[in-house]
Amino acid sequence: MARIGKRYIQVKDAIFNHTVHVYLNYTDDDFKELAQRRGWTFSLAYGQKSAYSMQIGREGKCDQWIIAVKWFDWKIGDIGTLVHEIHHTVVNILALHDVAINGHNEEFSSVMHEDMFEKIAWKIHHKRNK
Repeated sequence: MARIGKRYIQVKDAIFNHTVHVYLNYTDDDFKELAQRRGWTFSLAYGQKSAYSMQIGREGKCDQWIIAVKWFDWKIGDIGTLVHEIHHTVVNILALHDVAINGHNEEFSSVMHEDMFEKIAWKIHHKRNK
């Protein structure tokens, strides 16, 4: 297991205020149990990927996201994977609101990327240094 251990972080996107649940270092079994317990519905099999972003919902309302990275320990590759999954999350949040990223509004998505990464990184770093 990574030195930072299992980590759950919850953040909100900077523009639309959607909840994003971030799970770092959770095993397939951990995540399946958690999803069952919380009643989340989703289509992706967790075991098929080492990291992912997906929209989730309860009671037919899918307005939250999960970012999961199975192995995370602040290494460059781990950070790159997290940023990659943040990108998917931001693009899909914007798509939910019919906002296509283009040259005229890319600053809008850049702010969302930056804000989400900073919130997650701050929570990881803050807990690690307690």
